[in-house]
Amino acid sequence: LEHLYADADIPFRPSVLTPQDGEESAQGRLRLSCSAFADPNPESRLALVRWIITRKGGNELKPDWSITLPGEAGLTVTVPANELESGVDYRCRVRHQDDSGRWSFWSDPVTFRLRVDTTVVDWTMH
Repeated sequence: LEHLYADADIPFRPSVLTPQDGEESAQGRLRLSCSAFADPNPESRLALVRWIITRKGGNELKPDWSITLPGEAGLTVTVPANELESGVDYRCRVRHQDDSGRWSFWSDPVTFRLRVDTTVVDWTMH
């Protein structure tokens, strides 16, 4: 890892903007967003954005959900409703890759919970 710390050209560490730490979100409406790409080299461009979500205390090497998207498309992501369980505490992180293939360090983790859906559907036939 020492070579990573010595590389002054890696992108700056992004921040998770939403959800906010400790937030409770409605299942099916979880939207992730992060800070804009920033790099010490003004000519570098954003190539990829990588998101991971793990259960709080889980293994980030085996996330519950992850996605890697090209460029600006990855700065804001909606997690599909069926991907995560409600009533569970999760942590998310994000990182950016520049067009030279260098990855930023992971963002600080943000913890959130998906609210249990209490909607009752009446399936009684009339």
